[in-house]
Amino acid sequence: RDVAHDWGPLGTWRGRTLYVVPGKNTKKAGVEWIDYAHDIYHKPAAGKGGDQPLTVLKASFPTVKAGGAILYDTNTRRVTTAEETFAVRGAVTAGFGGSDVGVDVEEVQGFRLTVSEVGDTTAHVTRGSVRLEGPTSDPIALAAGEHGSLSAAGASLRAKPARVQVAGDFKLVPQHPVSLGYNAFDEDGTANVFLESAGVRLAHDVRLDLAEVGRHSLLQSSEAVAPEGSVVDCYLIHCSPQSLRHEVQGAVKFSGKIVGVIGGSDRLNATNPQLGARWTLQCSHPERGVESAPDRNSDLLTISPDRHTLVARFRTESIDQVRVLVAAE
Repeated sequence: RDVAHDWGPLGTWRGRTLYVVPGKNTKKAGVEWIDYAHDIYHKPAAGKGGDQPLTVLKASFPTVKAGGAILYDTNTRRVTTAEETFAVRGAVTAGFGGSDVGVDVEEVQGFRLTVSEVGDTTAHVTRGSVRLEGPTSDPIALAAGEHGSLSAAGASLRAKPARVQVAGDFKLVPQHPVSLGYNAFDEDGTANVFLESAGVRLAHDVRLDLAEVGRHSLLQSSEAVAPEGSVVDCYLIHCSPQSLRHEVQGAVKFSGKIVGVIGGSDRLNATNPQLGARWTLQCSHPERGVESAPDRNSDLLTISPDRHTLVARFRTESIDQVRVLVAAE
């Protein structure tokens, strides 16, 4: 279908959106992803740019990545999630004060929408910033790492800042990188914490590797599940060194209660469709999970008695990742 995107004084984007019919390999656990791409071109604005004291003389944007994905629940026959990324990079030549000025321009924007069974919508910004508007409420601006909610009736619109505290070697990262695969987002001495998805209503039971409070060295020993219908915020903790091997220690305190932890490589990859981001934080590394004792790179995880804090020690020569499911407030 035809699509247009207003860029204000810099002109417009025009083109069409192309949808990809899902193949059999995208249909898992009662859901299917429908990918789409915006095949668009930039058209500079004519004359002066609105109230700006300049004239755009030339614009070129050879780098464009624009598209997303829609998650369709085949059981309830409705859309539950939509995710989009809009990233452009180029150059603009403008007339300003009698001189021509060249400016490099880049815009990156990403967001994820989750729709509940009753129609409430959660918007989670993964890159850049987004303006969220409701039909009968004042708009709000959300930056990367923040999320907001809109009631089904459109009358209630509110921001939900991510109230997460980190300590030790842990760092909260609001912006989503495109990939977390091997050698894609490496940093010595640091474990990075991302809000991977917000306000997700589980379409089916999700097996957990850890759910009990206390200190754990055997990290794939739980038989617990996060039950179908639970609404969770999913945090991804990623630890990958640039050097041969490192050890990091730290803690993450969440405002909501920890439902459980997924730390096995197979379960991390299996939960990518429901809990992971489609166009960012991409990772399907076969050894992305944590290791149990007595492995030389064994890891330790502790869930606090009040279930609000996860304390961790990671040892790795490649990648350690865990997903922490937190009850959405």
